Amino acid sequence: MNQKKQHFYLKTPKILLCPYLKQFIPLYHQFMQDEEILYLTGSEPLTIDEELQNQESWLKDESKYTFIIFQKDENIKLHYDDFPEETYNYRMVGDINLFFHSYIEENEAEIDVMIADKQARRQGLAQQAVEIMMDFGMAYYKKNRFIAKIKNDNQKSIKLFEKIGFLKFEEVQKFNEVHYQMIFSDIMTMDQFYQKYQHISNVQI
Repeated sequence: MNQKKQHFYLKTPKILLCPYLKQFIPLYHQFMQDEEILYLTGSEPLTIDEELQNQESWLKDESKYTFIIFQKDENIKLHYDDFPEETYNYRMVGDINLFFHSYIEENEAEIDVMIADKQARRQGLAQQAVEIMMDFGMAYYKKNRFIAKIKNDNQKSIKLFEKIGFLKFEEVQKFNEVHYQMIFSDIMTMDQFYQKYQHISNVQI
């Protein structure tokens, strides 16, 4: 990884992507108590202290990049007092990740997305988050092949990635997974990224 890790807020009319901050841990921990989410994400239940350790390591870990997904919601009247101002009129609904495993090629990244808030599902949030994250992965990390590893009974996620344009290239029976990929011939530059997503700002952590 040649690119030094920086952190950003990225805002569109529909969603806000921001780093996994300490203030978000209690709600994220609540999301991860759901057995369905644990199964679909291949995760284990953690204590709040373990989640804190996760959060601290994820911010520094050069082998992955995480955004917390917030949905625009003008009807929100109450707000977590310690949440950053950028999240006002947004509600936290999930996360999206890029992984840069040592066993994959330099131009590749694994991608996954989770909309944990059930009320926020089926509104196009996951699709938009994936598309933004791939643009970010191209512009910031110079990746042009994105791989999604999906449980073979997770039809909603399969349909999501197929709708975006991912193609199945592998079945891994050992893990009950299907693997999808999307390859780009042209890589977006950071200048193009900033032009496309004008509401983006650096976060000092």
